[in-house]
Amino acid sequence: MSISARTAHAQDTWGVIVATTRPTEMQRAIETADHSAAALSATVGGVIPNERAVARVESALSEPFRAAPPEIARRLGQAAEAVLEDVAFGRNQQGLDVGQPLLAELDPHLAGLGRDEQSASDVANLCLYLVRAHVQKRDLGAARQQVQVCLRLVPDLRADERLHPPSVRDLLSETRASLERGEGGILAVHAAPTDPEGCAIRVNGRRMGQTPWARLPLPPGPYVVQIECAADRAGRVHPVQVAGDSPTRVMIHAELAQRLTTRPALALVYTSREQLANHLPEDVALIAHALGATRMLAAVDDGRNLAVRAFAVSDEGPLLVGSAPVPEPIDMTRSREAVAAVLSGRQLDAPVDAAAPTGGVMGEPARMEAGGGGGAPNVASIVLGSILALGGAAGLGVGWYYWTELEAAWATFDEQFDHVEMTVAYAQAQDRIFTTRWIVLGAGAGGGALLTMALPFLLPDEEGVPWWSLIPAAAGAALAGVGIWQLTEEGEAIGPPLTLATEPAWLGAHLIAHAVPLLSVPFIYLVRDATRDRNAGAAVHVDAERAELRVWGSF
Repeated sequence: MSISARTAHAQDTWGVIVATTRPTEMQRAIETADHSAAALSATVGGVIPNERAVARVESALSEPFRAAPPEIARRLGQAAEAVLEDVAFGRNQQGLDVGQPLLAELDPHLAGLGRDEQSASDVANLCLYLVRAHVQKRDLGAARQQVQVCLRLVPDLRADERLHPPSVRDLLSETRASLERGEGGILAVHAAPTDPEGCAIRVNGRRMGQTPWARLPLPPGPYVVQIECAADRAGRVHPVQVAGDSPTRVMIHAELAQRLTTRPALALVYTSREQLANHLPEDVALIAHALGATRMLAAVDDGRNLAVRAFAVSDEGPLLVGSAPVPEPIDMTRSREAVAAVLSGRQLDAPVDAAAPTGGVMGEPARMEAGGGGGAPNVASIVLGSILALGGAAGLGVGWYYWTELEAAWATFDEQFDHVEMTVAYAQAQDRIFTTRWIVLGAGAGGGALLTMALPFLLPDEEGVPWWSLIPAAAGAALAGVGIWQLTEEGEAIGPPLTLATEPAWLGAHLIAHAVPLLSVPFIYLVRDATRDRNAGAAVHVDAERAELRVWGSF
C-alpha cells in the first residue's frame, strides 16, 4: 500500500515515541515505532532520529537515575579515613591532594551518593576535612570557598562535632547564614499543578522538602533535582544550574517523570489502559516541546491492541489527528499501512476517551470513524449500531404485528367456513394464512440478525466477559427454551372438517429470533477477548465521498 504525502506540511517536525502498559514486553512496540519512523521519513520527512530524540529529552527534561558505582563509594570511605589522618597530623597539603581530585569526580554520581546515608556522610566529612586543612594553612578565603563546595555537594550538610573542630563548624554556620540572607543562589522547585502533594523533593540525592514546592538557599553551581512520589522508585534526574544573581526556578512534572523512560527507547510507561488514555495526549505534548516537534507519532501498546496514533502539538495543546491499528506479526508492510491511514487523517483505532479530531493530519477534512479494536464506542460506531438496532427492533415489531394477524386469520377461517367449498373467499383466507406466517418468520429472523449485528458496535469495552452480560444471556436462554417448546407443540385443528391447524412453531421461531441477540452478548465479549492479541477489529469510515466498513486482524 503506498503512502501519499500530497498535502504534507514541509515545516512539520515529527517525534516518535512508544507508549505501553507492558514495560517487560516493550519490544514489539519499539519495532512498530522503528518501522513507523522509517515510513514517515520516506514520505513526509522531518523525523527526529531516536538517538537524537533521547539526547534532547535527557538534556531538556531529565536523565534516568543511575546508582553510584560501588567503587566510588569504596574510594570515598578510604579517602575520608586517609584525609582525616593527614589533617590530624598536620599534613594539610597531602590531605588536599588526596581529597580534591576525588570530590571533582563526584558530580555525575551525586544523585546516587546522596540517597545513601553512609556515602553522603563520607562526602560531607571528606569535604569538611579539606576545609580544616585550609584553616590550618591559615587560608580562610580558600576555606570559605571549600565550605561553599561542601554545601553544594551535600545541601543538608551538618558537621559532626566529634569529627570537626569549632573553627570548621563556625565557618559552616556563617556560610549557611549568608546564603539564607540571599547572598548566594536560590533554587525554587515546583511540581506541576496536576502532581500530588507530599512527594519527596531531592537535591543532589538529599531529601530537601516535598511537593508542591520547596525554596532552598544554595551556593551557585550545578545540581540535580528529583521528585519522587513512590518510595521504592528513584525519580528521574533533572540537571539544574543555580545562578548567583537571581532565583532559579524549575518546574518538574513528577507524574510524567515517573512514566518517562529513555532506555532502551524513548517511551512512556503507564500502569493501566485508563491511565494511558487519560494522560497520553498531555504527556506527548510535553515531550514534543522538549524535542521541538510539531507532531508526534506514538506506537501504543495498551495491553490489548497495538496501534499508532498521531498528534498535532501547538500552543493550544495536543490534538489527536489520526490513528490506526497495527496487526501482528509486526513488520514494515503493516506498519507502513498503519502510518498511511494516520497520515490520511483517519481514526481506525479507538482510544478510550479520545477526542474526535477537528481536522486531518495533512489539512484534509476530518472524517468520522469508529474502531472495534478497543476502547469505548465513538460517534460513528454508535450511529451505525443504533441504525442496525432500530432496524432489528422494527423487524421484531413487524413480526409481532403479523403474528397477531396470523392468529386473527386462523380465527376467521375457523369461524366463517363451516364446509369445504372452493370459493374465492375460502382461497383468499388460506392464502392469507400461508403468506402471513412467512412474514412472521422473515421479519423475526431479520430483526434478530440486525440486533445481533448491532451489538458489537454498541457494547462498551470490558476486561474479559463481564458478569452483567450473563443477565441478557439468561433471558435469551429462557426465551429460546419457550421457543423450542413451541416448535414441538402440535396445533389445534380448525376449519371445515378440520382441514387446517394452527402452527405454534411459527411463534417458537419468532421467540428464538428474540433470543439470539440476547444470547450473543457474552459470546461477543469472548470473541473480543480472544482476538485482542491479534489486533482484530472493525471500523466504520464515513465522509462526504464514501462510507465503508473495515474488518482487520491476523488469524
